[in-house]
Amino acid sequence: ACQRSLKDLQLSYLDEYLIHFPISMEFVPFDKKYPPEWTNLDGKMVLVPQDMCATWKAMESLVDKGLVKTIGVCNFTTQLLRQILGICRIRPSTLQVELHPHNSQQRLIRFAHEEGMNV
Repeated sequence: ACQRSLKDLQLSYLDEYLIHFPISMEFVPFDKKYPPEWTNLDGKMVLVPQDMCATWKAMESLVDKGLVKTIGVCNFTTQLLRQILGICRIRPSTLQVELHPHNSQQRLIRFAHEEGMNV
């Protein structure tokens, strides 16, 4: 996905690359449907088991290869952040989450700031 984004944007690297959502969907080949969005080729949303720590390690390899400068996460809970922080070699630079007066997520924001993440 990162290579495709770089190609589409005609860039050699990204300043920041984020895991958008802490779930994994059934793989859809880019030549069949792009962007794949939330559904497979049959129009169904199919979740697949995924080790988020393995995904994070793959993100770290993108930094190692010089394809991205920093990596972060979106829509993660404190529990998922702790899981990543427990195994990471490169810490998440950013936590992107929905915030508004009815969903202030103060504890999550405080935790992210304590761990040095931009929110």
